Amino acid sequence: MAAGIRLALAFSLMSISAFAQQKWEEKQLGELVRVVQKGGQTLGYSTSSGVKLITKDGFAFKDLN
Repeated sequence: MAAGIRLALAFSLMSISAFAQQKWEEKQLGELVRVVQKGGQTLGYSTSSGVKLITKDGFAFKDLN
């Protein structure tokens, strides 16, 4: 297999595995964002609050710093 094809395949597999590990999705409701997690807490925040999300083991958490 050519080096370029191997590299493209490796990046594709990394992208797929990273996506498969995410256990949450965001739903925007006007100015509010609701983060629904499979097997975790539901989070909410205002888009004007400046809150950012961080992830650990596929779950989302609010970064309040």
